[in-house]
Amino acid sequence: MIYQSKQNRKDYAPPLLGNGDIAFTADCEGAVVLHPEIASRIQAHSGYIFRAGRRQSMSPLHPAPAPLLNFGSLKFDFHDSVTDFTQVLHETDGYISSSCTYQSGNQIHSRYFVHPKFNLYAVEKQFEVPVSDARFTLLLTEELLQDATPTITQNGNFVHVDLAVKAYEKYNARIVLYCDKAYALERTETEINLRFSAKNGETVCFYYLLEDDLYCDNPIGALNDWQARIKAEGFNNLLAEAKQNWNTYHHQGFVQTGNTLLDSAYRTAMYHLKCYTTRWSVPVGITDKCWHGKFFAFDEYYAYLALLESGKTDLAKRVPAFRASILDKATYRATDYSKNPDTVQARYPWQTGEHGEELSRRGFWEDHIFHMAVIALGAFEYYEHTEDIEFLKECYPMIKACAKFYTLSAVYKNPDGSMYVGKCTDLERLGASVENPFFTSCGIIKTLEVCAKASEILDTDTDYRAECLKIKEALLASLPHDGDKYVPFKGCTQKSIAVCTGKYPFDVLSNDDLKLSTALYDFMQYETTYGNMYPLGKKMSIWYAAWKSLAFARMGNAKEAFRGIEQALRSVGVFTECFEINENDALYRPWFSTAAGVLCSAVNESLLQSDGKNIYLLPALPEHIKNVSFKLSAKGGATVEAVIQNNQIQKLDISFKQTATPKQFNIYLRGNLIK
Repeated sequence: MIYQSKQNRKDYAPPLLGNGDIAFTADCEGAVVLHPEIASRIQAHSGYIFRAGRRQSMSPLHPAPAPLLNFGSLKFDFHDSVTDFTQVLHETDGYISSSCTYQSGNQIHSRYFVHPKFNLYAVEKQFEVPVSDARFTLLLTEELLQDATPTITQNGNFVHVDLAVKAYEKYNARIVLYCDKAYALERTETEINLRFSAKNGETVCFYYLLEDDLYCDNPIGALNDWQARIKAEGFNNLLAEAKQNWNTYHHQGFVQTGNTLLDSAYRTAMYHLKCYTTRWSVPVGITDKCWHGKFFAFDEYYAYLALLESGKTDLAKRVPAFRASILDKATYRATDYSKNPDTVQARYPWQTGEHGEELSRRGFWEDHIFHMAVIALGAFEYYEHTEDIEFLKECYPMIKACAKFYTLSAVYKNPDGSMYVGKCTDLERLGASVENPFFTSCGIIKTLEVCAKASEILDTDTDYRAECLKIKEALLASLPHDGDKYVPFKGCTQKSIAVCTGKYPFDVLSNDDLKLSTALYDFMQYETTYGNMYPLGKKMSIWYAAWKSLAFARMGNAKEAFRGIEQALRSVGVFTECFEINENDALYRPWFSTAAGVLCSAVNESLLQSDGKNIYLLPALPEHIKNVSFKLSAKGGATVEAVIQNNQIQKLDISFKQTATPKQFNIYLRGNLIK
């Protein structure tokens, strides 16, 4: 997507670069800085390079426990100011290009990217007129220097900044700077400057590399290898390698509908999710403005499902694998001293750190319990999409422990035998201490359902399976309603997106449930008031609109499903990126991964749905969209690639993942059985 500064859009935010380890936004010059005016206007990410899992020390002075530690900022100084620019995000190739016009009339053309396989940021600049005494600068921030002692040395054209970090964890890090032409090195306490000149028509390349010994056994060796590659291969070859990596990623799953805005937003959202998928899981963002890269099980699920449905199985697997790896921390929090296998419960943190610790500030959000539901559901859906029974065996103790938390600690029984969910925090906008909330209840119902299914597949826990199914039916009977429609909880005075959760993400109610459809249409009458996570704005946020779209898509209502997608698309940014909120008077958090995930899933499930026996093509796509192609994952361990023109199937290839058993599906097109 192309942005020209003459458009002067209020929601302009610099585009995202990242590889799941480092991430930042880069401005029109390729600089990693954020002008204060832009930052205050859009509540955006700060202009720093952040690395996932690298945190500052815990301190009462910090606004949040264990905030991310940044590794500096980068800027260019040409003794001139930009008056106009064009910036292009090449989302399928994973790089940015720009052309800047300066006050002097000079023009500089740039390309810049982060390498997907290493923490290497490269910037190429082509100068139309000569520049002298220009500077490429690394700014070492106060936050970094208070936790790390720098030693700076020069090795040929490479500058090494060695940092002994003594923060949340202790490790040694090295930043490497490089320019492919002669320069003069200058340094102050907080800046490292590479001063250079360039002739007219000359191309100069700049590099920033970062590694440490926290998870890498030989960081210096790795850095030396990449330094050698830079000198031997140069910018173009490294960019070509990065492009190939991105092209492969996008080809694992794709969508083409002919709707230019929709297709662009989908590609950008998938680009966005790859940038933020860490070795652990998917945070809202690897930045200080997105809760410091901590992991919300609630939010990570939506990114996870988009990755899974879009065929990015290897990246998606990281999410349930991470949750399974920290099960001991979750059970320690909720299980008594006896360690009786029948009483092992899992209560996961609300904001999870890399080692499974709770990193949220104290508050009523700590009383959420529905996030265990998406942890269990996500693990089971991975099995449905891959039929990887060995991984299901690994995840089953986690699924069961989440279910046990609900059956032992959350579900209450009335004297007449009916059951309900006790007081907890449901969606934060609904307040604290809500009894029998609809959202949480649907999550518990789904958890018990998938636990029962997993135990049957694995042929284990017969008695507990029966208990789960019994409680599931009791909770379905006690879902809160007012006689005509489901409500967020009895006596609720607000309207809430929570009523959509009976279909998405939990899908525990039938499509012909009149109380459900009535609740959805009732919410829609008030969605401009209640359409954001916070009481801000006057329309639906991207992720709420897409959330609603998914509920209707699963009900087969193409009209409302597509209306929700169109609503979401009206709030994308200049690069068709997703914000948390994007309205004239409420601009919050561009490059918000939760919204990107839900938007992708809304599109995916409009084009393809499945249940392991049936494949539904275009189950929720309006009739006027006649020409589509896609490659998406289906339950039953399948990958479906289709081309449909004039509502006729031109191509339909169904392949199976290595862990799945090939099988025959019933195939439906727009609800009609065709095979």
